[in-house]
Amino acid sequence: MTEEFKQKKLAFASINQLTGETFIIPDYQRGYRWQPTQVEQLLNDLWEFAHSHQFALAAGQSPYCLQPIVVSQRENGHWEVIDGQQRLTTIWLILDYIDESVYNITFETRNEQPSNMDTYYREMAKKVIKKWFTTSKQVGNSLYNEKILKRKFVDILTDPELYSAHFIWYNVTDEVKKNSSLAIDIFDRLNIGKIGLTNAELIKALFMTFIDDKTTSEAHKQLTQIRLGTEWDEIEKKLQQPLFWSFVYPKEKKYSTRIEYLFDIVTKKTEDDEDKYTFNEYVRRLKSRSVESMWKEIKQLFQQMEDWYMHPECFHYVGYLTACGWPFQEILNLHLDDNKQPLPKDQVAKKLLTECKKTVSDDLDRMDFYTRTSHENMRRILLLFNVLTITSSKDKSQHFTRFPFDEYREKDDKGKCIWDIEHIHSQTDKKMVGNDRIDWIKTMIMYFTGELKEDNYEEAIAALPEAEEKETCHALYTLLGRLLKGEKVETEFDAVYKKLREKCENDESFKYVHSLGNLTLLDKWTNRSYQNAFFPVKRTIIINNAKKGRFIPLCTQNVFMKAYSKHLGTLTEWKNQDCKDYLAEIKRVIL
Repeated sequence: MTEEFKQKKLAFASINQLTGETFIIPDYQRGYRWQPTQVEQLLNDLWEFAHSHQFALAAGQSPYCLQPIVVSQRENGHWEVIDGQQRLTTIWLILDYIDESVYNITFETRNEQPSNMDTYYREMAKKVIKKWFTTSKQVGNSLYNEKILKRKFVDILTDPELYSAHFIWYNVTDEVKKNSSLAIDIFDRLNIGKIGLTNAELIKALFMTFIDDKTTSEAHKQLTQIRLGTEWDEIEKKLQQPLFWSFVYPKEKKYSTRIEYLFDIVTKKTEDDEDKYTFNEYVRRLKSRSVESMWKEIKQLFQQMEDWYMHPECFHYVGYLTACGWPFQEILNLHLDDNKQPLPKDQVAKKLLTECKKTVSDDLDRMDFYTRTSHENMRRILLLFNVLTITSSKDKSQHFTRFPFDEYREKDDKGKCIWDIEHIHSQTDKKMVGNDRIDWIKTMIMYFTGELKEDNYEEAIAALPEAEEKETCHALYTLLGRLLKGEKVETEFDAVYKKLREKCENDESFKYVHSLGNLTLLDKWTNRSYQNAFFPVKRTIIINNAKKGRFIPLCTQNVFMKAYSKHLGTLTEWKNQDCKDYLAEIKRVIL
């Protein structure tokens, strides 16, 4: 390894470049622990990758990436391995089997003798390696025996002219010199919870190493690094804001460092690309481009995001498309004209609106709530109805209203969206069983008493001023107790349910149960019995939640205020004409 390479903080290191180096596995690590399947998988990956490239890399093509090793050089010149010992050791064992001596590994132990556990895992890995090489491999018409396999692996691992596997070399020597305990801190961070080095961390180190590379002034380079670091942190801080993140990111993947998403967009990373694709791509680009030009590209992308975020129409249309799962790269293409030149924001907004409307069916009368396609379409329609209600408002104050896509896209414990399609007028034909009955009874008691805590039900019921309501709640409370004991109360429950349905929803001619005119976005967490709760009960819940400042979609609030009904009538019932008026408003806004 050359002295120049030893000074690099981040680079690709071929196995051949490690010739003659000694690596120390410190005693704060648990030792070698790879399972047989992991050893075999590495051998298979190396073999398959080499074969797919005919044992030679084309110009500009990235080599096989063996993932990062994080090292710090000790005073005696040996390298302390902070992270990456499992793969480094496995390659060492493979090299030993094919009779190639490249680098040395020394295992520090708390005792003088290595632990039996360490020895056991290394011996097990050796057996897997031997079995892999002694099992002939058929590729096409060619058969590779042990002798040929060994010779091929010499090429795969050590011959840079034919094919070379590389480690991502991350040198933290300077940092560890300033803080002797930092090595252990880095190890803990990377290994507790299995947090690997992210593409973003590696790219940042790459940029910091090669930024302003042609300058002769170290002071000027440091100032440039400080500027990039500050800009980097500002972008990351903005991306960590829930509303901004939900505005630009359509999926559920977790980014520990969210700026990595911008690099993925620029490099057009797909789900099929390997984990370190983005970093490898920037290593390749560094051969022909400056750090400054690549960083400028990231800043321009972020500036485009911010510009749309601050524009009322663009914010809502982009947020809607993102919530529908559109890749941001596709949305970005809409801001360019046919000559790939940027369009004014107002023209972009019109293009975005057109695409938003294309996502929903224009046949709103013939939609089946129970088919998956229609269900998803209905959900998009109701979301778009909320979005366009805000953007199409002539009230200037509405221009400062932002639909909270982050809250709308929140997930429950099962990974399902909290806000989903629910019925306005209850599904009287849907039979309740088990916990549905318990939830429904609690909801009804809450409706009559305003009490949320089960322990306070008796006192709240006793305080009711009207005898009929008190009698009803006593019956409900008795049923609740019996249900919680596991008793069968189907007949009694059906009688109470029928009585309350006649009181709250006595429109026997209601015929739009599963039509779009009887559906809205409701929060499944607020009350799990929404689908069976009666309209006045749901209305009370919505009003109470709005009073507490909870997020309720604007159009859902309007529905339960009967704002779309041309003839108001009673506020405690949702009738056929209300459905028709509501559906007519959805059509007017969307179509």
